[in-house]
Amino acid sequence: MIPSDAEYERPVRGSGCFLADMGYEEPDAARARFLLENDLAVAVEDGRITVAEAARLLAATPAREP
Repeated sequence: MIPSDAEYERPVRGSGCFLADMGYEEPDAARARFLLENDLAVAVEDGRITVAEAARLLAATPAREP
């Protein structure tokens, strides 16, 4: 949907955190996961790890403190 001209009359201000503005409940955790996934993808592309190793690392869930 193309916004109307009226929507451009005022600047849109965000919170400064794109992921929070996009509705992620835990933006810091999402950012960390996105960075991890990107680092793993680069490692696979470079041949440093296999796809299976990357999948195993992504499936690992860290223990949470009670």
